[in-house]
Formats: sequence, structure tokens, C-alpha cells
Amino acid sequence: MTDDPRFVMSELNDARNKKKYNAQTRLISDSQLIDLRMKATNNPNDWLLYKKEDLLNNPSEEDFSIYKNYKNKYNNFFNQRKIKN
Repeated sequence: MTDDPRFVMSELNDARNKKKYNAQTRLISDSQLIDLRMKATNNPNDWLLYKKEDLLNNPSEEDFSIYKNYKNKYNNFFNQRKIKN
């Protein structure tokens, strides 16, 4: 194990009701909550990694960097598992 912060990730993207819902990703740890929101979309490529300029809210640079690193590692792990199967 490492001393790196560990997060639970929650993602929601529902483009059916554009007036009410946005896409949302949350990273939650014992000491931190990173909440990112963008317009919901039907394009799965937009879900892989949010672009900072597409966000509806304004997270700190540190929070966005943590999200970006975490999500890149998650995507890489998922893609490698998919290749093995």
C-alpha cells in the first residue's frame, strides 16, 4: 500500500433531461471531496476525461490535477483489463 490518498469515485451522466441534469464526477476521500460538473452528453469520449474548459463549476487547480491523475490511472487500468479479456 502507498500513502497516496484513496478515493471513491462516483460518476453520473444523463443527457435525457438537459434542463435539469448535468454530468457529474465526484472523488470522495476521508478528508476531501472533489466535485466536477459539466453539461450532460451522449458522447462517451467526453466521459473519459473532462476538459477543464468544459466544466460548469470552477474547481481549484489542485483538485482538477488530482481528478485528472486519478481518472487517467483508472482509464488505463480499465483499458488494460479489457485487452486481457
